[in-house]
Amino acid sequence: MKTSPSHAHVITGSLLLLAGSGLMGACGEGVARLSVAKQADTTLAPLPTRVQNGEGGAAAPATPDTAPDAVAPSDGGTGTKPSPDLSAFENLTNSAIFQHRGYTFDSSSALICGDAGTGILPLAKVRNTIASYLEESPEALSLAVKVLTFHTNPKTLQRIEKFRKDCARNESPNRCLLSKYWANSLGLEGEEASLRVLALFLDKGIRVQRSNADDFAAFNVDQIRAIEKTVRKLPRTLIRKMGRGQPSLGVDKFVVNGHTPLTIYADSENDGQLGQTLKDKNALAFSPKELDKARSGKMYKDVGYLFRADFRLQMLLHEIGHLADSYAGESPFTSTAEVAALLDASTQALWPSHWWDAFEGSNGIKGGRNSRTRGDKFAEIFAQYVLQPHALAASAPEAYAWMSANVFVTADGSPVEYEGYENCDPAVSRPLNVGEKALAPTLNSKN
Repeated sequence: MKTSPSHAHVITGSLLLLAGSGLMGACGEGVARLSVAKQADTTLAPLPTRVQNGEGGAAAPATPDTAPDAVAPSDGGTGTKPSPDLSAFENLTNSAIFQHRGYTFDSSSALICGDAGTGILPLAKVRNTIASYLEESPEALSLAVKVLTFHTNPKTLQRIEKFRKDCARNESPNRCLLSKYWANSLGLEGEEASLRVLALFLDKGIRVQRSNADDFAAFNVDQIRAIEKTVRKLPRTLIRKMGRGQPSLGVDKFVVNGHTPLTIYADSENDGQLGQTLKDKNALAFSPKELDKARSGKMYKDVGYLFRADFRLQMLLHEIGHLADSYAGESPFTSTAEVAALLDASTQALWPSHWWDAFEGSNGIKGGRNSRTRGDKFAEIFAQYVLQPHALAASAPEAYAWMSANVFVTADGSPVEYEGYENCDPAVSRPLNVGEKALAPTLNSKN
């Protein structure tokens, strides 16, 4: 089987490492409000006057989507690896699952201005989302659990088989299995984690998993909530497009009516690296330890700022941007002469996290910007389109316009536009005071 192309970012160590080249409020007035400065002395760069909520018009109750209705695993044609029997998914109708009605799209700044505790979907809403799908399609539960607990590592398979035996007499063995799958290291949090992961899959077709490695690394509930918020910044059209054009089929890659759902999994082997993009599996691997370095409340002397907002969304969206680069076909956008020239002529906006300041001078990090490769530049501009659109439009107007016309578009071709950090009050970061700077750790261990 073809080795997965991957993209890795080092956040501790001397360099950002690359092993290959490398999509996002139910609010119909995002751009209109975006034009209002948060303070009297703040001037926002103008954006186009179009007003979109990212779902093809003004905010409205969810309507049936042309969601995929058949799921089947693929082993790349080798037949050498185990795959769950998901053929029953073929019997589910388009309206049965993946309807984007629980985790509603949000183009406003509501999810990004506050700290990690801001914008969390209430657990009651999560439970209601699951109940609404299972009331219509009870068989979706067992199928979803098969997808969410599918692994190939022998040690992991032994763990899951033990969970399955322990749950055999439970009145809901599938729910029991998924709860044990997460409670194995999270304890009481495992129940909430299992509910959120199940709802996210049934509603969005996105798979969140533990590591397939021997250590069975897991995201904690707080990290799963951050993933939820990130997914709510992705319009449904973008989610559906992300599975297209993958050049090879990975052994644990699930094809959903011609699409490959995005998989986000924990991987402690990425410690020392923030994230890794596995394009051939439409998957993202994140070290839970490294991801939390961008959480609200963190501060670093080589960054010089306190994070008021949850900048894990910045990191998650960057990696998703690498997948967006390749969804159009076997060749990524960045391999075309048009996009290559556009990127070369564009200057990214500066992030309010000042994250890249810690790596200044390290292999393509210059002026507080990550321009190591065109793929990195594309992913940064992708994330900035969602999180700080005014700054991007001012810094790279042509790149903003290209993203608006080619990536962030609804099914009817309308642009998806966002409110960003520019609308947040107070600001999403602040400079460290003298005492904080003396006590703060360094982000880049080589500093």
